[in-house]
Amino acid sequence: MIPILSFEDALAHSDKQSRHLLLGNGFSQACRNDLFAYNALFEKAKEQLSPSAMGAFEALGTTDFERVMRALNQAEALVNTYAPDNNDLALRLSADAESLRVILANVIASNHPTRMSDIDDEQFI
Repeated sequence: MIPILSFEDALAHSDKQSRHLLLGNGFSQACRNDLFAYNALFEKAKEQLSPSAMGAFEALGTTDFERVMRALNQAEALVNTYAPDNNDLALRLSADAESLRVILANVIASNHPTRMSDIDDEQFI
């Protein structure tokens, strides 16, 4: 098993010329909640959603893509169990889940700044 380094140890072992830090969605939301909150992502993406995917958001009362994708995948598994002869429905559920994954990734990518310098130093604090 590879040991996990503390941040201080990682800095000590890194090359100062090639240091990069990957920040997750928590940072993105804290830095630019107007772009990365679920509501903001949903508003930007909703024109791309299929009518059935839009209905899934409405039925679940959420704008959380991950929650809807998980529900669609679970529904597909249940359809395959309870109605294995209803392959068309299982395929529609699977296709909507995959479509949401792609749409979410594209919306997030399009919201990210082009360059790190587009984020003010104050926003990193």
